Formats: sequence, structure tokens, C-alpha cells
Amino acid sequence: MQNNNVKPWYKLWWVWVIISAFFFLFLICIIGSSASSDTSNDIADTTQLSKDDDSDSDISKDDDDSDSNNTDTSDYNSNDDSTDTNDDSSSITDDSSSDANSDDSDSDATTNQQSALQQAGYYANDANMSKAKIYDQLTSSYGGNFSSSDANYAINHLDDVDWNQNALATAQKYVDDYHMSKSELYNQLTSSYGEQFTALQAQYAINNLD
Repeated sequence: MQNNNVKPWYKLWWVWVIISAFFFLFLICIIGSSASSDTSNDIADTTQLSKDDDSDSDISKDDDDSDSNNTDTSDYNSNDDSTDTNDDSSSITDDSSSDANSDDSDSDATTNQQSALQQAGYYANDANMSKAKIYDQLTSSYGGNFSSSDANYAINHLDDVDWNQNALATAQKYVDDYHMSKSELYNQLTSSYGEQFTALQAQYAINNLD
């Protein structure tokens, strides 16, 4: 005979206890997984921030190194400029030494140099020319037609020439023959198209006119 007192399963209390327990465990798993995910994200963010800070630090260090290198290069270039200036000074000194040595070796002069020296002596002692005008006269195709080196040799080897006296003699001739004013005379003495004396030589001449 069938027992009609058996309760359906969903009316049994222990069934609901089991279901509640499983549901509770399920909730715990979900919450734990979410918390773990958040922690992982926080760790990842912290790691990324740390990497960004390191990257910024490296960039800053690179900039500092670059500035330091630029400074070193600037210093090096400054030293190069100083060296170049010293080299130029040395060249000038060497040239002066070369001229001094050539003064002691007149016997080694070429035929053209000796001829240029003889002409330069006439222009300086008899024609009372300035040094610049003698050079132009020696190198001109209408004059001596010497090379620049021969003309320079001749001028550098002139003996006992008083350029102030040359300027005075030339100025006196202009005054006596052309009756120039001091201002006009000064311009004529210093002009590149005139006598080509220096300003000091021209002034000396004007100050010592008869």
C-alpha cells in the first residue's frame, strides 16, 4: 500500500540547507575572484607607475648627460679657438724671425732682389717717396714690374731711411710749388692716390714746415 505521508523534496528543510550552503560558497568564490582581480590591477598599475618613473629618471639622466657632453664640446671648441689664436701668433713671430734672418743674408739675394733694392734706394733717398708708394712703384707694370716678394725684400733691406724726413721733404715741395693749405697738404700726403705716407708721418711733416 502506498505511503501518502512522504513529503515532496522541496518541502524538506535539509534540502534547503544544502542549497543555501552551496549558494553561500558560490558568493564567496565570486567575491574572492573580484578582490583578486582588483589586487592584480592595483599591482599592475603600481608596476607601470614605477616603470614610468624609471623612464622619466632615465630621460632626465640622458638630458643631463647630453648637457654635460655639450658643455665638454663647448670647452673643447673654446680650447681649439685658443689654439688657433696661438698658432696665428706663432706664424707672425715666425715671419718676423724670417725677415730678421734675411737681413743677415744679403749675399743670398737673387738678381731681381738686388735690382729691386737699388731702385727702392733711389726712390727712398732721392725721390723722398713713402714706403707704400715705393712698393707700388716697384710692382707696377708701368714701373719696376717686380714681383711682390722682390719688392718686399727691397723695402725690408733699405738702410737708414727716415720716413718722417721723406714726408717733410715732399710736403715742403708741395708748399713751395703749389702753395697748398695744411689741410689740402695733409690729404695729399696720406691719400692712396697721392704720397701714401702714414698719418703720423704726414702730421710730422706739417708740424715741421719752414
